[in-house]
Amino acid sequence: MLGVKLRIEELIAFYKEVLTMIDNTSVEGVFSNLEENVCVRCTLSKSGNILWSGYIKDFEENALQFSFLSDFMTLMHLKDQLKEVIDEYPITDSC
Repeated sequence: MLGVKLRIEELIAFYKEVLTMIDNTSVEGVFSNLEENVCVRCTLSKSGNILWSGYIKDFEENALQFSFLSDFMTLMHLKDQLKEVIDEYPITDSC
């Protein structure tokens, strides 16, 4: 069974990268977790398409790799979805 741990800080960092892509100040965004068993890279082409690629690995190093194309609106939807998650699970001071 694959167990993936995600931290809200990782999602916030990716959210910020998505925002820079939407603002045309960056052509690439990368999401990965601390354990490095999840990686998603999105690259914006000059034509406005986005190439998504990445992998998910289990702890025995078996990996599922993927890649696909989408249009620019996918970033807008992803931005909204990430914002919902960030708002639902805010970083709090545990002390």
